Amino acid sequence: MSWYEVGKKAGYSEGYYAGRAAALKELKNQEGIDKAKKACLDELLQQDPKDIYYSSNLIRDFLADFYKADYDRDGHITLQELCQHWRPNDEKTYKQLEADFAEAEVTGDQKLSLAEFFILGFLGDDRKNGYKAAKKVDS
Repeated sequence: MSWYEVGKKAGYSEGYYAGRAAALKELKNQEGIDKAKKACLDELLQQDPKDIYYSSNLIRDFLADFYKADYDRDGHITLQELCQHWRPNDEKTYKQLEADFAEAEVTGDQKLSLAEFFILGFLGDDRKNGYKAAKKVDS
C-alpha cells in the first residue's frame, strides 16, 4: 500500500494535508513564474526604434531603486515598499504609481520581482509612453 493510500485510510493526517497544501502553493507559485516569464519575454521581443538608447546611469539608478525599496529583503517589492521609497507627494501621483504597479504585477502576488519591475515597469512602460526616458541618437 502506498503512503498516499495509508494516509487516506488513516483519516485526517496533518502531514498529508500540509503536504498537499504545500504542493498546491508550489504549483500556484510556478504558474505565477510562468506568467511573469511570458510577459517579460513578450515585452523583450518588442522591436524598439534603432535610434534610441538608455544611459547606463539611468539603468543603474532604476535598478538601485528596486534594491533600496526592498525593505524586507525578500527579493520582491510591494506597492507599500515602493511608496515608502519614492514617497508620492499627492493623490494623483499615488494613483499613477498604483496603476503602473498593477500593470507591471502579472503574477497576482501583489509584489514585483526584479524582472517585473525592470522589464515590464521600466522598458515596457517607456515603450508605451513613446520612449520618454530614452535618448535619441542621430543616425
